[in-house]
Amino acid sequence: MAPLKRNRSFKGAEVLSLLRDAGFAGPNLLQQKVLPLIMAGKNVAVEAPAGSGKTAAFILPMVFMKRGEKAGIKAVVLTSSAEKSLKAWQEFKSFARGRNSGLTAAVLGLEEDGRKEQRKLSASPDILIATPDKVIDHIRRGNLEFSQLQRIVIDEPQQDECPEFAEDVRFIFSKLPPCEQTLLFSPQFQSAGDPLLALLRRPVMVPACDWAASAPTAERIFVTASESRKPQSLSNLLLAWNLERTLVLCAQQKQVPLIFQELKARQLPALQLEEGLPAAGRQALLNEFRCGRTPILLASYRAVPQPLGVGAAYIVCYDLPPNPAPFFDPKHPGARVIALGSSQDYLHLKEQSKVQIHQVDQPSEDQVLSGSIRRIMERLEEEGTGTLRPLRLAIRRQVPFWKRSWLSAYLLHLSLGGRKSEPEALTRLFISVGKSRRVYAKDLKKLFCERLQLSEESIGPVKVLDNYSFIEIPPAQAGKAIAQLSGIDFKGKKISVNYARKREDKGS
Repeated sequence: MAPLKRNRSFKGAEVLSLLRDAGFAGPNLLQQKVLPLIMAGKNVAVEAPAGSGKTAAFILPMVFMKRGEKAGIKAVVLTSSAEKSLKAWQEFKSFARGRNSGLTAAVLGLEEDGRKEQRKLSASPDILIATPDKVIDHIRRGNLEFSQLQRIVIDEPQQDECPEFAEDVRFIFSKLPPCEQTLLFSPQFQSAGDPLLALLRRPVMVPACDWAASAPTAERIFVTASESRKPQSLSNLLLAWNLERTLVLCAQQKQVPLIFQELKARQLPALQLEEGLPAAGRQALLNEFRCGRTPILLASYRAVPQPLGVGAAYIVCYDLPPNPAPFFDPKHPGARVIALGSSQDYLHLKEQSKVQIHQVDQPSEDQVLSGSIRRIMERLEEEGTGTLRPLRLAIRRQVPFWKRSWLSAYLLHLSLGGRKSEPEALTRLFISVGKSRRVYAKDLKKLFCERLQLSEESIGPVKVLDNYSFIEIPPAQAGKAIAQLSGIDFKGKKISVNYARKREDKGS
C-alpha cells in the first residue's frame, strides 16, 4: 500500500482504517492520488474508467463532511444509472458505519413510487445520490432545497451510454447556488474539451497517465531473475511496484519459510499457508489476507488448488506452475499474473500460453528504495509518532544537523537487511552475425552500449563465431535489447537478437 500524503486537512490514518474496515486492502493508485486533493477541498477533474475504484474515491471523503447545525442537503452525487447510485449508497453506508459521523444519505431511482422518494427527501438527508433526471424531477416538484450545499460529484458515463447526461447536469447547475467544491470523474478526457469541465472553477486535472503510471501495465508479466537471486528479486518487485493482496506461489512447501524470512528482513509482512492446514485455520488465514490486514500470502501450488479464487489482486508465480493454462488463460483476467524465471523459462512459457506475455525489466535500485521509504512512511502514518519522540530528541541532541541525513541513510540500510548487493548473473544473447561479416567483439560492445545506454563494464564476455555471436548483458536489459536490436541493419545485414538456447551454446 502506498502512502497517502499527510497535510492538515487529510486524516490519512483514519482513511486507511475506514478502507480496511470496509473490506478494502488499502487505497489503490487512483485513490492514493485523488483522496488528499478532495480532502484538501480542491475542485478536481479525474480521468477514471469503470473499475478504477472511483466510487470509493469520491464517496469516502463524504463521511468527513461537517454536518452543521442546520439540516439540509450538503452533497449531491450525480450518476448515470440507478445501479451506480445504489453502489455509491452502499459504499457510503459501509464507510459511515466505521466512522459513525451521523451523516445520512438518500438514493433516488430505486423505486417507481414518487411518494416514497418524497418521504426520503422530507427527512432532510445530508447526501443525495441520484441520476440527473430524478434530481430535475424533484427540483420541478419543489422537493429539493440546496441552501446548505457544500459539494457536488459528477460521475460522468461514456458519451454513447447516456447522451443527455451532460445537458441534464448543466441544467441542474443552473438551479444550484455557488458550491464550495465540485468533483468530475470522467471515463476519458475529450480532446475537444468536456462540456462538464466548464462547470468546475480552476480544477486540478488528474489524467489517467498521472495516477496509473506506477502500476505494471500488462495483465500477464514475466520478469527475468536468476535462481540464486530470486528471493531478492521478489522482494524488490513487492516494494517497487507496491503490490498489495499478492499471492506468491512456489513449487515446494519447503521454499515458503525461506521466502518468508527474506520478506521479513525487508519489512514486508506475509502469511504462510501450509499444506494440509485444517479447514477452520485455512479459512481464518485467507480472510485475513482478503481483507488486507496482511498483504502477502505465501503458499505452494498444492496448498492452493484454485489460486484465481483466493481473491488476490496479483499472483506471483515464484516457480513456473505445473500447468500454466489456468494462470495464463484469457478467460481469467481478474488477477494480474507475474512470473519469475530464467530466459529459457520465458521462452517455454511463451510457447505454451494462449495470451501475450509482456517481458519487463526488473525495477531499478531507485524504485526499490522509493518503495522501502514509502512503506516506512506508511507505517509511521498508521502508528503515529508518540513512541518516537524520545528517540527524536536523542538524535537532535547527539547528532549534528549536517550528519542526520547520513544517520537516516544508515538506519534505512539496516532496515533493509544491511546487506550489500551482489553482482547479478548475466543473460546470454544470440546475435545472427559473426566473423563472416567482419564483426569483432568491440563492434558488438559498441552497438549495445550506444543503443541501450550500457557501460562497457556492465557487459560480460562476447564470443564471435563465423556466422553468429554471443554476448552477455544484465538480465534487466535483455528484453529491451531483443526489442530494439532485432531487425536493424548492422554490417550490411538485418540481424536478429534472441535469448541463447542451450543447443546453440553446444553448437558453438
